[in-house]
Amino acid sequence: MSGILQLNPPIYVETPLGSAVCMFLWEHGLEIDVQWCCFIESTGEPWWLPNNQIRLSTNLSAGRSKTSEIKPLPGLEKHIERCKARNSTEQQGE
Repeated sequence: MSGILQLNPPIYVETPLGSAVCMFLWEHGLEIDVQWCCFIESTGEPWWLPNNQIRLSTNLSAGRSKTSEIKPLPGLEKHIERCKARNSTEQQGE
C-alpha cells in the first residue's frame, strides 16, 4: 500500500540541508523508508528525504535540547554547501 499524508500541523525538522518544515509523508510500502517532504527554510526548496535524514528540531520546552547527528546521503554535498552559503548570506543581511 502506498499513500501521501499531509501533516497538519507541519513539523519543524533538521535535515542535512538545514532547518526545514515537513508538510507531507509518503509511505511506499513495507520494504522502503517513509519519505518526508521538507521545505528547506533558507531556500524554500522542497526535498523528499528518507527517515534517516530527518530529526525533530530542538525544543527546550519539550525537553529536546539536541538531536543525533545526521550522516548526509552521498551526492548531497553540493546542495548542503549551497544551503549553508544561503544561510550565511541571510544572517549577514540581518
